[in-house]
Amino acid sequence: MKKKILSLLVLLALVFACAFVLSACDNDKNADNASSGASVSVQQSGGQSGSQIVGGESAQSVVHSAEDNSAQSAGDASAYIPHEHNYRFVGFVWAEDFSAQAKFVCDYDNETEYYAANVTSEVTTAPLCETAGLRTYTATYGEYSDTKTETLSALGHDYVNGICSACGGREFTKGLEFTLNDVVGYSVTGIGTATDKDIFIPKTYEGEPVTSIGYAAFSRCDSLTSVTIPDSVTSIGDYAFNSCSGLTSVTIGNGVTSIGRSAFKFCYSLTSITIPDSVTSIGDSTFDNCIGLTSVTIGNGVTSIGSCAFWNCSSLTSIILPDSVTSIGSDAFDGCSGLISVTIGSGVTSIGEWAFSGCRSLTSVTISDGVTGISDNAFYDCDNLTSVTCPIKVFVDLSKKSKNNLRALEVSKGDAYYSNIRQYMFEGCVNLQRVIIGEGFTRIDDRAFYELENLIIASIGNGVTSIGYAAFCSCSSLRIISIPDSVTSIGDYAFSGCNSLTNITIPDSVTSIGDRAFSSCSSLTSITIPDGVTSIGSGAFISCSSLTSITIPDSVTSIGETAFGYCSSLTSVTIPDGVTSIGDYAFYECSSLTSVTIPDSVKSIGFRAFKNCSSLTSVNFNGTKAEWQAIEKGSYWKDNVPATVVVCKDGSVSL
Repeated sequence: MKKKILSLLVLLALVFACAFVLSACDNDKNADNASSGASVSVQQSGGQSGSQIVGGESAQSVVHSAEDNSAQSAGDASAYIPHEHNYRFVGFVWAEDFSAQAKFVCDYDNETEYYAANVTSEVTTAPLCETAGLRTYTATYGEYSDTKTETLSALGHDYVNGICSACGGREFTKGLEFTLNDVVGYSVTGIGTATDKDIFIPKTYEGEPVTSIGYAAFSRCDSLTSVTIPDSVTSIGDYAFNSCSGLTSVTIGNGVTSIGRSAFKFCYSLTSITIPDSVTSIGDSTFDNCIGLTSVTIGNGVTSIGSCAFWNCSSLTSIILPDSVTSIGSDAFDGCSGLISVTIGSGVTSIGEWAFSGCRSLTSVTISDGVTGISDNAFYDCDNLTSVTCPIKVFVDLSKKSKNNLRALEVSKGDAYYSNIRQYMFEGCVNLQRVIIGEGFTRIDDRAFYELENLIIASIGNGVTSIGYAAFCSCSSLRIISIPDSVTSIGDYAFSGCNSLTNITIPDSVTSIGDRAFSSCSSLTSITIPDGVTSIGSGAFISCSSLTSITIPDSVTSIGETAFGYCSSLTSVTIPDGVTSIGDYAFYECSSLTSVTIPDSVKSIGFRAFKNCSSLTSVNFNGTKAEWQAIEKGSYWKDNVPATVVVCKDGSVSL
């Protein structure tokens, strides 16, 4: 029994000895691993992983034991590593003082580590007196970076004798009266205790915006010389600066949308004004009697100009109304006696009565196509208005006196009501020298320009198909006429008596030339009749005493009575093959005509057709003697013609 117990004790001793030896071997192995530098995988940005060496001074990863997961130095050789962390950079954590830490999170157990980042800063936008600035901070940790911005407060003004030493801005006027508005902000309601001659209205008062200038706020403040209105103000009230007789300069902020009735009335010393694009309406009598005003710039946002808005602004010389303006009130520019030119934008649809009455220096005005009507006497007493560009309906509404003074007119286009240039439409335009008819018209009616003795140049727009009876008759100064390709007929007497006209081009579209259409055009030297013409009316070119040559196309079938009678300078003529009849007196008294060729298509020669052609020595016929004999010839057709024979294809025939 004792032996068995002893054997058991020896066996236990051996077991304990083996366990002790194995434990010592494990400890030696762990120590060797720690001293040789074990590695930990760290997840980088962009999904890439890298190895950070634990134990080096530059190591960025941390090793945790199973019992304690707090951060340990990677160089601590006693650290226990049961597993490897896989850290991923997730961003920077910023503190209120703009210091920053790089944040890493382990993908396996969400363990978080923070490392101090390097932070630099620079001022990216310098603060100004009234404008905040920006400072930009940049945090970096290894390959990672991030930025944050800090708002820098505006510096504020440093006024010295009312002028800011930093920006040169003027100090806002002190002592003005303010009234709290019902909705928001304050309104300037009076000059209060302010004694400044140059008023600078502040943007804010007691922390609230200044949004308006109240009714008659500065009325009759004669000592004021200038006023600056900030962008915070949206409206200038009625009579706000009325009768400020010493006011010479006004700066209106870009926030103002309306200028009230009589706001600057009787500001006699005001010389110029710029109305910003934000303004949508100019009230009645706003600048009434600003007699020193020489320049006005109206912004592109203005839609209406009130009645008497610029009444009696006698020093104003020109005005351009932008396309945004839709209406011009009655008497708006009445009495602007120095106004020379006016351009009215395309948005205007109505011009009130007496709108430009008494503008005695006005010489030119351009009115857009959008105007649908002009009220009575809109340009009354504009004695020197000489040039107008306007729609036809606007021209019709001009007073008789205004028409009398016109020297140049451009009618921009027709419309549904005025599709024609109507009969006598230009009656009374006795001084008109140049007229341009735009597109959109289909016809020039009878006597439309009748007896306009001073008319020199006329241009007819494309679309017109006919020129009516005596349309330009007796326009004795007319030298240049442009006829478009759309015209198909020229009426009787259309250009009769235009004795200054030297040449004319008749377009190919014309098919008929009326009776006496160009009669007595005594300066006309040459003319080409297009191929489409089939008939030349009676007396079409009678008494064109300077006409030396004429080309008649093959399309013509008849030459009317006295068509070329009294064309005393005409030397030769060839009558085309299509002509079947030569009318009575067709070439009567063509005293310079020396030769004529008659085609075999002619069946009749009218009464006295060539009478008194005292130089005509050669008559040729393109047919046979028999065909010549068959032609019906009127009495005295060859009286006082020196030619004795007609030369035919097969011989001569005595005359």
